[in-house]
Amino acid sequence: MIRNIESPTERSQIAREILEQLPDWFGIPESREEYARACASLPVWAEMEDGRCLGFIAMKQTSPCAAEIHVMGVKPSSHRRGIGRALFQAMEREARAMGLKYLH
Repeated sequence: MIRNIESPTERSQIAREILEQLPDWFGIPESREEYARACASLPVWAEMEDGRCLGFIAMKQTSPCAAEIHVMGVKPSSHRRGIGRALFQAMEREARAMGLKYLH
């Protein structure tokens, strides 16, 4: 189940936990930590199953009418299950509700 993560601390913890499991894409520790810190102040959605996070997406507004995926990741054991697509769709719904016109 996808949920909006309200707590800045939890946002950072989720990003850190998932990105550490994706060294092929996020292999530089300083870069991972930068993403984790940034997530504290960004809207973040996470796919939760039995109290465990399987993946997350963070949105960064880039202008009054546009936003982008700042960072996203899905645990390798949960790849190919449609979690990334579902996370993007949750972000897209929120962007539309905010009146944003473009996602990139």
